[in-house]
Amino acid sequence: MKKITLALLLLSSFTALFAQAPQKMNYQSVIRKTDGTLLVNTSIGIKTSILLGSPIGTASYVETQTITTNVNGLATLEIGGGIPVTGTFAAINWGAGSHFIKTEIDPAGGTNYTISGTSQLLSVPYALYAGSSVSKGKTSIILTGDITDADAVAQIQAELGPYTENVYVTNTTNLTTLDLSTAKSFINLTIMDNTKLSSIKLDNLIEIYGDLEIENNEKLSSLVFPVFTVMHGYEISIGSNPTLTSISFPVLSKTKGIYFTYNASLTSISFPMLSKVYTSQTSLNFNNNALPSSQVNAILNKLLDISPANTSPTSGNFIQLQGQNPAAPPTGQGLTDKATLISRGNSVSTD
Repeated sequence: MKKITLALLLLSSFTALFAQAPQKMNYQSVIRKTDGTLLVNTSIGIKTSILLGSPIGTASYVETQTITTNVNGLATLEIGGGIPVTGTFAAINWGAGSHFIKTEIDPAGGTNYTISGTSQLLSVPYALYAGSSVSKGKTSIILTGDITDADAVAQIQAELGPYTENVYVTNTTNLTTLDLSTAKSFINLTIMDNTKLSSIKLDNLIEIYGDLEIENNEKLSSLVFPVFTVMHGYEISIGSNPTLTSISFPVLSKTKGIYFTYNASLTSISFPMLSKVYTSQTSLNFNNNALPSSQVNAILNKLLDISPANTSPTSGNFIQLQGQNPAAPPTGQGLTDKATLISRGNSVSTD
């Protein structure tokens, strides 16, 4: 078999076709032999991959086609019209970054792809970008009532995107797992009054600009915010979750108000990187939980490092750790730290 080289001529403009689903994109390349002559009127097998980010990036879509070159050696195909191997053309997120087209050729018309070339897709038809099935996101998402886990997954996949500002999950009766792992920021996140909700995943949530409220969820056992860094809004409120035992913010560095209150089973609170509150007279409330004295001591010690460091008796923060069940007064160094905080102008209440 004669060796053949592939010369890719990626047209500077593309055509998005909407006459039928799925959307398609016209693509053309010229096929030449090693001597430079055109491979004309020949059936060839083509495997096309859409790569994200680089010429060796992850393939978000792969398809195969068999087409025939014309008298000028030009192979014309509609990407999105072949046999899908990986993904779907309609699901390509054209807004996710740069894209590259890798084309592999079997000059015999089969699937023994021996020739390949990759070119960057320098422009994407607006219609494709706007019509991407990867949602830019509804402004507000509401999950409520008898929604099931499967229904919630489908709704979140359809509605959550970079333009989503608010998520409200309230008064559900069947929902057990809430997965918001793809979200990075919200204005408001409210998860409240859910009967069976036991697991919340917020693996990539970095910041909130309004309120974070997680309250009165009967079966919720633990909360972890692995990469949550800044609370720009008014408060973090996690309260009245009767089975909640632990709250962890491993990288939270800055916040306004904290209200971790009335969680009857809560024995562990962790925010090792917290170093700043926005203003003095901030409320930092950890009252009416089940924190042991060791946790009360640890929180008092951590709050010594919070800036601004208050020195005026009229400008301190309000720190509440009272009402633990069973009662958990500070001990040892905790008593010293409490006294230090009070001397700096803070109001500190404990058992």
